[in-house]
Order: sequence, then structure tokens, then C-alpha cells
Amino acid sequence: TNDPRLFDPVVGNHEFNGRDHNQYLLYEDYDNDSRDDTPPDIHYEAGMGCIDCHGSYDLHGGDVDDPAGEHLASRMEHGVAIRCESCHGTVSATAPTVMGIAHDGVTRELATDATGKALPHVVKEADGHFYLYSKLTGAQHFVPQTHDVVVDNSVTNPFTSQPVYSPKGSYAMGTYDGLASTGLGPEQSYHAGTPNGFTHATNMDCASCHASWTNTCMGCHLEGEYTNNNNTFSNITGDRIVFREREADFVYQSPVFFQLGVDSSNKVTQVSSNTKMFFRWRDRFGGQPTETFAFSDRSGKGSDSGVTAPSLSHNAMMAHSIRGRVDANNEGPRYCVACHLTTDGMAAYGAEYTALRNALAANDFDALDQPPLGFDSVLRNHFGRNTGNQMNSPLWVHMVAGLGTGLFLFDEDGCPVNPIDNDTQRKGCNGQAPSASPFSAARVAFNMDRIVTPLGVPMGGSTHALVQPVQGGNLRDGAPDPDMAGPLGASLIEQLTDPTTGIVLDSWLDADGASHGLATTLVGP
Repeated sequence: TNDPRLFDPVVGNHEFNGRDHNQYLLYEDYDNDSRDDTPPDIHYEAGMGCIDCHGSYDLHGGDVDDPAGEHLASRMEHGVAIRCESCHGTVSATAPTVMGIAHDGVTRELATDATGKALPHVVKEADGHFYLYSKLTGAQHFVPQTHDVVVDNSVTNPFTSQPVYSPKGSYAMGTYDGLASTGLGPEQSYHAGTPNGFTHATNMDCASCHASWTNTCMGCHLEGEYTNNNNTFSNITGDRIVFREREADFVYQSPVFFQLGVDSSNKVTQVSSNTKMFFRWRDRFGGQPTETFAFSDRSGKGSDSGVTAPSLSHNAMMAHSIRGRVDANNEGPRYCVACHLTTDGMAAYGAEYTALRNALAANDFDALDQPPLGFDSVLRNHFGRNTGNQMNSPLWVHMVAGLGTGLFLFDEDGCPVNPIDNDTQRKGCNGQAPSASPFSAARVAFNMDRIVTPLGVPMGGSTHALVQPVQGGNLRDGAPDPDMAGPLGASLIEQLTDPTTGIVLDSWLDADGASHGLATTLVGP
């Protein structure tokens, strides 16, 4: 592609870490359903650019709590003021506004960012609709309000005349309280007629469901070496140094895998079980490599030898892969089966699910390659080829909760312990494929995507503190650091993954957005 929003057509982005733009993949279809598993973000698809959302604070590294600019932000969450709600509002209200000077120099009703700062290019017009005027192209974009998606109030898109209301959106985001004014809510037949007032919007951010894919990087191998090259300088001091990076390689990358965790705003969101860094260097005498060191955070948490098979690190991510719905050519948001057990899924794969839960809870890695499991016969298909959980597999839910897949086992040198991987050039294996020798559970030193135990105890490191103190329920009960961002807590894990005491849906939307078990089939977007 030569899209100028991504690539400079003159240099082809060769200066970006030396990569050629032809290395970028525009279409992937892991589950063979003819839909793009990595569709473009809907805002990008509409022609918007980064600057249409990210301005002032977001671009200049300031702190959103320091409008005078006296301090630099230490974390991304401290310096990003834009939110989905800034333009789209919430399930209960349209986006907040203030009067201010708009992009055209006229005083208008303007949307605001999280700090209350006016967004001059997001205007609530006289017709009651919000419009974004692109800073990149000047184009006018209609901005649908989440409340109008959830509540059937006859609002239509002024450009297409189509209803903004979505029955599926109302089911997924609405409040199950029996009131039309709050949407349908995720009704289940076992409590039909007895609304419980639940809504996903209470403790979850928008990207939890609407980020259609999140890239995962498992096993980052960095190798340094001595150099007497006079062109090597420190990024910190600017002084010439005698160390340079020799290699920077990733073992596994996939947009299919994803997990949920708690971000620094104490909201459930998508997290990525990375970056798992292994480091070694070559000395100046013969270039011999040192032993391999594993890192997670600055305190060493996540590689602690006192934890059996730790996971190193994990990070909350705002994956810029937002989609509103699945369509004929593209996968859509995360529907119900992406995060929840269902009655049909348990009926089909209950034995496999029980075996996976027991094996990973006990660090019994040998059981992963024994019936009813098996790396090649079960795990490969339930995870690596199962976009959005097309199979309605409870094993997939185990992954999403942060309890692991069993596919990302590494030894102490950062080499995958994986009998289905035949790549002879796999990094960290010194030229040997992971399957070159029989699978051996004794070699497992790290279980990369098991970031938490069922009791809420993290197996990896995360050093992000909450932006605000916890108010109300703590989403990370069981964790020794509940005031930090990190994996889900014990209560949420139980609700998602325990088939006896947790939530098993008898009514749901599948990975294609089709409804199952609902008293009334949800027709429409």
C-alpha cells in the first residue's frame, strides 16, 4: 500500500527500524471464513488521521492533570486526554459539551476531552447531531452517540437515513432492568422476567469489546555486542558508547490471541501478554554469547524464581482496531462468546476444558499433550485458528481471562517448548526447531500467557499505578497489588471461567454476531 497516512511513498518507510513496507500484512484469515481477521480501524477506514483524535496534551507529552505544563507524563495514560466517550458519549448520555470557538472561528457547542478541554473540530450542530470536521482532510463525519445505539429513540444517520439504534448493540451494552430507556441488556433465560440491573458499561471500557484484534508478541530476544564503531551513541547522554544492539527478534506474533485485564483507570480492557524480553550480549573477546537473562519489570517481578513458570510481563493496550459490527468482508467486535462460557460450548468441549483448567492450574504441562487435549489435535485449533472464538470454545475463554493456553511455554533460554513448531530458524533455539526433540515438560521455565492464577494472583509484572484511587468495587481482588493495573481479580475470573459457580450463558451472540437462545432473535446490525 502507498497510503500516505501510513507510508512515505518516497522512502517507503525504510527509516522505520529498517523495515520495508512490503512486510506489512493487510489481510489475514486464520479461520478460513473469507473475512479479514485484521480489519482496519473504523476511524481509519472512514478517512480520519491520528490527529483527528489526538491533539495538544496527547501529542506533547504533558500530564493531563498538569495543564500548566510543569511536569512530563511518566505513562501514556497520564498524557492521553481523549476518550471514546469524548465524542460518542456513554450508554446513558450524549457526549458532554461546552461553548467555545470552533474550527471555523464561530462560537459553537463543542465536545470535550477527559480534562474538559474543548475539541474545536467536534461540534454539536443545530440538528442535534455531533459532527467531526477532520483536521487531516476537512471532511465532515457524523459521530453516532452510544446512547442512541442502545436506546431505540428513532435517531437516524443524517447521511444515510439509517437508524442509529442497533438491537445487538442494545443487548450487549444496555442495562438489563426491564426499561426501554436503558436498552435491552444481556438477558438470560434463567433470569428472564427478573431483571438484575446489569450492564457491561459499568466496569468495562469501550475497547474491551470494540477492539477487533490486538497484536501479541511472545518472546522478544535482544542481543547486544561490543563495537568500536565511532557512530554509536547513547540515546540518553549522547556520548559515544561501545555497546550496540545486534539483534531484535520476536518469537511469536499473532493478532488472534487476546486477554482481558484491568487498566490504570480501574476498567476492564484488552491486555497484551507481552513484551517478554530475553537478553544476552556477546563479549569483546571472540564474540561469545553470555547466558540469557529474562526481564519483566524493574523489580524483577514476573521472572521471580520463587514462582513456578512465571509469565514475565503484560500490558494494557488501546488497540486501534475498533469495529462497530461484523460484515461480509471483515471481522467485527468481540461478541459474547469471546469472553463467556456458554451452555452449547460446555456441552461440546466440557471434557477438554476441564483437562486444560486442571493442567494449567497444577503446572502439569505433560497433560497438555495427552488426551483429551493435544497440542496438534486440540490446542492449535481452539486457539490459533479460532478468530473471535468461532468454535464457541470454553478453552478460548480460559485464555481471555488470563489463565493461559499452554501454547507459549518457553525454556530458560527463551526457546519455545512446543511440539507443533517446525520452524528451524525459530529464534532462541540456536537453529533448532522446538519440535526437533520430544516435548519435555521439565524444560518449561516460563508460561508466557498464564498471567494470573484463578485466585487473582498475578504471574507477571506490571508497574502501572491506578490514575485514581479505587472507588467502589476492586476489580483485582486476590492480587497483592490491587491498586496497580494488572490481570483480572479472582471474582471476575470465577464469573468468566468457573462452569459451576460462574456465569454460563444460555443466550448469546456468536462470533459472527448471530443470536442464540434469545426469546426474540436480534435482527439488524
